[in-house]
Amino acid sequence: MNFSGLFSASILTAPAGHLYFARPAEVFVIYMKTAVIAGFILASPVVFFQFWRFILPAMTDRERTWTVLFVPLSVTLFLGGIGFSYFLVMPQSLHFLMAFGGENFTPLLSMESYLEFVLLMILPFGVMFNLP
Repeated sequence: MNFSGLFSASILTAPAGHLYFARPAEVFVIYMKTAVIAGFILASPVVFFQFWRFILPAMTDRERTWTVLFVPLSVTLFLGGIGFSYFLVMPQSLHFLMAFGGENFTPLLSMESYLEFVLLMILPFGVMFNLP
């Protein structure tokens, strides 16, 4: 059974190129992890809206005004940090780390270690772009 049509990982794996898997269930687990992460991302607007509707009655008019100004700015900065990391920082750091071993070592990236690397590179940059 071929699941390659189920999920196109080309966007996620573009900076790394060809990846390997070492355990029989690793590919399935990676598909499930990416599905859960995509689910959180796709559900986040609904969850944030419900949270907003919950705290709105307790806020003053001034707090509402500031919140309406800062929430879109914060989301934009977070997405900008993710984009900056994915398109500029991650390919350069991946190239540096793969060449670090020199000719004595051959890098062999597994799918799980690469997904971990991507998450550890992208999410902190999204958070850092929200810092003053």
